[in-house]
Amino acid sequence: MVDSFTRTQPKEVSINGYNMINAEFIALKDPVLNHFTSNFSDKEREKFWHEITMVFSYFLQPISDLIRIASQQTNILPKQPQRDCNQKQKFNGPTL
Repeated sequence: MVDSFTRTQPKEVSINGYNMINAEFIALKDPVLNHFTSNFSDKEREKFWHEITMVFSYFLQPISDLIRIASQQTNILPKQPQRDCNQKQKFNGPTL
């Protein structure tokens, strides 16, 4: 489905879509971890989030590939998420 979307849409649409999806994914980290891993250690929580990130990255690989190729060709890079200076947890997600 993602591959089909990526092949049929203009690059800019795919890149914007990726940025929107990635921002939503980042925002879900704390709620997901709080719901599913409330009794886990910090290390176990990060391992759990890493596994979710790997699945997320797998599904979005066609868009990630498109962004990598587009950035090499035209220097178009995806937007990096704004980081809160007070945030203690680092994001280990698929941001390129």
